[in-house]
Amino acid sequence: MHLRLIGCLAVVAIASVVDAYVTVDSAILQGQFIVKLDCTTNMDAYFVKLQESQARVLEASQSINVLPVINVTQQYNIGDFLGFAVKAHSVEVLKTVLQEHDEVVAIESDVSLQFIFNKAVELSAKEISESSKKSSKKSSKKSSKKRHRRSSPIPAPIAVTTQMNSLWNLARISERQLNVKQPEYIYYSNGGSGVTIYILDDGIDIYHNDFGGRAKWGYSVYYSTPNSGTGHGTLVAGIAAGNTVGVAKKANLVAVQVLDQTGHGTISGMIAGLTWIIQHARPGCAVINISIGVPSSYAGISFFNDAVSAAVALGFSVFVSAGDSAANACRAVPSGNPNVFTVAGTDITDKPDPNSNFGPCVSMYAPGVNIVSDWIATNNAQAMISGTSYAVPHASGVAALFLAQGSYSPFNLYNIMRKQGTPNVLQHIPSNTPNLMLYNRLS
Repeated sequence: MHLRLIGCLAVVAIASVVDAYVTVDSAILQGQFIVKLDCTTNMDAYFVKLQESQARVLEASQSINVLPVINVTQQYNIGDFLGFAVKAHSVEVLKTVLQEHDEVVAIESDVSLQFIFNKAVELSAKEISESSKKSSKKSSKKSSKKRHRRSSPIPAPIAVTTQMNSLWNLARISERQLNVKQPEYIYYSNGGSGVTIYILDDGIDIYHNDFGGRAKWGYSVYYSTPNSGTGHGTLVAGIAAGNTVGVAKKANLVAVQVLDQTGHGTISGMIAGLTWIIQHARPGCAVINISIGVPSSYAGISFFNDAVSAAVALGFSVFVSAGDSAANACRAVPSGNPNVFTVAGTDITDKPDPNSNFGPCVSMYAPGVNIVSDWIATNNAQAMISGTSYAVPHASGVAALFLAQGSYSPFNLYNIMRKQGTPNVLQHIPSNTPNLMLYNRLS
């Protein structure tokens, strides 16, 4: 068997780039690898075989300095994407153990990623209080008929609620024309109830009052107890489903922490987080939000891209940020993946954020400049932030609103969201990029 190794094996620092309002510094992790297996592999039988192979190689080894020992640290089983993360002294040691394993498709070096997020501006208690007083809800029911889950893209009239004096970004996605003088957020009264949004990020402050007990701790690559990280994931979660600042106000949230509290992560950890979601979520009732991205040139990132595609093939809708390099979104992962819904950012004047990525891989625009969301300083804190990281949770929230009305496959959901989007209202959109604004109701 010929084992294919992709990427350099030395520890190399790679130049910083801006992506999803994140500065990414990467370094290949010496002695840490990701192994991709053929999609027909029986995982249980394979790991028995792996143990037997290692035992034989150990027994035959004449070296006392470098024993051919490998340690499997993670297992991946996402539909057609099968594999594992492993620690070994070197790739030569790993190849020795795997030399007769026809199940192995390729080996990648694992990569360390350091994300440095755009700084949020915390709002004062007075600003939060004034905002809360202005924002109120008034129910305006259009139908009292009991709703049943259905596959039709155009449901019967559904009860809606109006949040008066809402944040501008919420009002924008519920109106066909820009109206910043009297912002009102009109949304389905069931608010995404029964749908869970999984936030693949650096954690969520699940105790924040704006989540009203709907946020749960799911999985962490790093910690055994809930940890809100840098606050990036909390901001994202608030926009998706916060009671005051969010789109889908009754959807559930689950924190899937793949970055630590300093913003550090690995490609193997990102795949592990996605694996956990697939093992615990239900297709058709789940939305996956990924507000982090990595240039497609990075070693190992193709495996994460493959894992995302496999998740979509299983029926999971994946929403991702376009990135903030003012560049082609197709050049990053997962924004360049044709199986996801990629969201770019606009400002309060319906112009694109100058930092937002663009191009044919963008599915749609959503508000992404000066967005107010929930923050980690206290259980009532809010902050203002910009970036496509915060545009995409608007779309994830809308996806939850739609899934609460009917059962859709990922591509049906993507197509319906494009169809319902507001066309040709945005200004100065780059060429080869759709002029389409997110809209939160079915027509």
